[in-house]
Amino acid sequence: GLPVLVNSEYGYMTEIIEGNGLGFGIHGTKIAEAGSAIHAFDRVLALERIKQFNDTHQIDHAIKRIMDLYRSI
Repeated sequence: GLPVLVNSEYGYMTEIIEGNGLGFGIHGTKIAEAGSAIHAFDRVLALERIKQFNDTHQIDHAIKRIMDLYRSI
């Protein structure tokens, strides 16, 4: 669902989610405080951002690098 929520203790996941406007990180001890952020989250904008993220990160864009990596091993 939206927003995507991740444990902020996982910094890299939080960076990906927040950096792409897909959701946010929240510390496990602050879950009770997440309600206002969830309600304020722009889901319509996030849907567009998800489409952009998926388009940018689809396998078709990386397959040559992945195949080159495997061939080099």
